[in-house]
Amino acid sequence: MSVIQNIRDKYARWAVIAIALSLLGFIMMDAFAGRTGLFSGGGSNAVGKINGKSIDYQEFAKRVDATEKFQKEQGYDQGEAGRQQIVQTVWDQEINDVVLNKQYDELGLTVSEKELRDILYGANPPQDLKQRFADPNTGVYNGVQAQQFISQIKKQGTQQDKDQLNQYLESLEKDRLMTKYTSLLANSIYFPKWFIEKKNIDNSLMAKVSFVAVPYASISDSTVKVTDKEIQDYIDEHKKDFEQKDEARSISYVTFSAAPNAKDSEATKAAVMQLKPQFDTLTNYENFIARNSSMPFYAGFISKSAIQQPNKDSILSAPIGKVYGPYLDAGTNGTYVLSKIIDEKVLPDTVKVRHILIATQQQSQSGEMVPVREDAVAKHLIDSIQTLFKNGTPFDSLVAKFSEDPGSKSTGGVYDNVTTGKMVPPFNDFIFTHKTGETGIVKTPFGYHFIEILSQKGSS
Repeated sequence: MSVIQNIRDKYARWAVIAIALSLLGFIMMDAFAGRTGLFSGGGSNAVGKINGKSIDYQEFAKRVDATEKFQKEQGYDQGEAGRQQIVQTVWDQEINDVVLNKQYDELGLTVSEKELRDILYGANPPQDLKQRFADPNTGVYNGVQAQQFISQIKKQGTQQDKDQLNQYLESLEKDRLMTKYTSLLANSIYFPKWFIEKKNIDNSLMAKVSFVAVPYASISDSTVKVTDKEIQDYIDEHKKDFEQKDEARSISYVTFSAAPNAKDSEATKAAVMQLKPQFDTLTNYENFIARNSSMPFYAGFISKSAIQQPNKDSILSAPIGKVYGPYLDAGTNGTYVLSKIIDEKVLPDTVKVRHILIATQQQSQSGEMVPVREDAVAKHLIDSIQTLFKNGTPFDSLVAKFSEDPGSKSTGGVYDNVTTGKMVPPFNDFIFTHKTGETGIVKTPFGYHFIEILSQKGSS
């Protein structure tokens, strides 16, 4: 025991110092090279950098989780593949935010509180709010009710509700900033009148060409000799043409028919029958159809010849205001349909018109409608165009300078042989219910149109 006590007395201090140095070594090594990043400025917590700005991993993960949760609540849970897509979407949004926010700051673009209130409670609210707070009888948006709902969330809502509301308001601000930015870009592009006229002339030029073609099949294979060396030489010279940059997979799969059986058809027909009494008495068709139908609502006149149904005579013989059906629709692979004639008129069979479009929305490559101009600005511009036309400015010149319809700009804004149902309802009703030579301004989902009716043919 005395030996052990002597060791304790002589070497205990050195043992404690050795242990302390070892612990300090581990701490310093972790500080310099580990995840804590004590002397590294915390850079290891960044998921990436955009224009020199570090994107914090935890904040990025929160946005991914919030987006994924929202998708699941909407019924779009797609597993790991869906999560990877969400991650990519959130990262793309981070890139947009960093790049565009810098542009917004340099241009002085902002969204004021007054402007945000106008977006939420004004004449043109977001579509989701409009659907939720529209009067079921008149379809008119109730901005006061929407304001009370949002104020209640801010005062009494849970933290989760408040976070979702803040994200929603932030998305509205981003959309409005993008609208302002794209409007600035669109209005900063100018094409001189001579350039537009020259382009129209070039597009209308015709050329006569003569050529001779010798089909490969006219040459017998036996007359052409290709050696193995020539084949190998060609492959060596064109190796890049045969590179497979994208991975490929062979997939085996089994298909199961989802076609309805007789029981399914009867259940569907019964469900449609339950809607018939309400459809027979209501007057606000748009909201009812949006809630209950897989077919879109079309509020316009359609000629009898445009209705492709074997039983159209029975449908059209029903009294105005009375519901016909349910019947199987010929154009929708066995969908049960209720039809109702709201009104009838004698209209031209075809119409020739020309128009000028000042767009408030344009369709993107993904098919979404993207705002490009505020409604009030577009209305003021189309009113000015109408005034210029009345004062003698040629219609063709106004089309070349102002129209934003790519489908008719090269033809002077002209659409010929237009039949009922071909155009959106407000445009369709104007050109078929007004007389030749009349002009007017029409609002559609695409924007404001200044229209002139050139001719009308037939009547049915």
